Amino acid sequence: MLTSTAPAAGSPWSAPALVTNEQLARARTPAVTLAPDGTPLQTWYGSGIVVHRGLAPGGAQTLPASGTEARPNIATDAAGHVWVVWCRFGGSGPVGTIAQRVDPASGAPVGSQIQLPGSSTEFQGTQNALCVLDATVARNEPLAARVGGGVYAAGTTGYPKRTGVLVWRLDASGVTRTLTVASTRKPAHLGYNDPAVAAAPDGRVWVAWVERDGRTTKIVARRSNHAGTAFGAAVQATPPGGISTAAVNLAAQADRTDLIGLVQSSSGALSIQHTQLWPGLTLVRGGSTRRGRRGVVLSFRALDAGEPVGGVRVRVAGKPAVTAKNGVAKLAFRRSAKKHGATASATRSGYVGARLSFACC
Repeated sequence: MLTSTAPAAGSPWSAPALVTNEQLARARTPAVTLAPDGTPLQTWYGSGIVVHRGLAPGGAQTLPASGTEARPNIATDAAGHVWVVWCRFGGSGPVGTIAQRVDPASGAPVGSQIQLPGSSTEFQGTQNALCVLDATVARNEPLAARVGGGVYAAGTTGYPKRTGVLVWRLDASGVTRTLTVASTRKPAHLGYNDPAVAAAPDGRVWVAWVERDGRTTKIVARRSNHAGTAFGAAVQATPPGGISTAAVNLAAQADRTDLIGLVQSSSGALSIQHTQLWPGLTLVRGGSTRRGRRGVVLSFRALDAGEPVGGVRVRVAGKPAVTAKNGVAKLAFRRSAKKHGATASATRSGYVGARLSFACC
């Protein structure tokens, strides 16, 4: 295991230095975090899941195993708890996405291992680990420490077709929340692959995944509210001229997320592609009130993962209005003798817009 460092200013990287050469047979997918005292903690998998503290050889810890252990990732939450999350398949123990707290002072396991709920599915009498199917073993399990508390992991659920994407929140008490961010029952849908997760500096969490429906491939993402308890409207990107090869990563900013994807074209050429995604707006129809004998006022609310958004331009049948701080905009119409279909649109800079069909008026 080697390490190299560089300052944020962009100066040249230092020459690689040895961290350790212990328990590194077939070592793969290294990941790193910082302990509360600033010391690096690394994890990798070889004959098991290994955790090592510091930048000098010695003291590596191998976590208890009961199957084939792969794809570890490591993160430190705001309270200083260090979590390792990995994929387990086969063997005699629980399979799926497994989480284990480790001691930041040594890397030794703390407490019991946790099988994240929904990360395995029984099919024809056998428990199947979805994590080994939703991406290659050359990747880390998606894991990010949320600003404001907890670490968030992502994975798929369902077998033989992966019919959902889950996000789990972990803190010192274990799994405190399981959120379903995507699900489908459509026969033509080929399932979800390659989830990724990232934490923004304002407490929000982004999650993304790959979808295929037999004709196209798209990368879909959703952003959470500030508390990390609910996710907003889905937004998407289409890989240019090709298909994703199950390699997606995110890096979240305060107002958007960077997206990196490994893309294979129809001719087989590989390239690394980058784009940025804005969060999505949700437009909700509110109530209506009469105005005089023939008038009616309709209200609409613009939301970002359940939180109101001001300054959103709402338009219906050519009539515009702008939402207040509470996310509400109101539009006046003349009542007709018979209701008819109408469409409302919502737009604001920094967001992917929303549309809503409803019966008016």
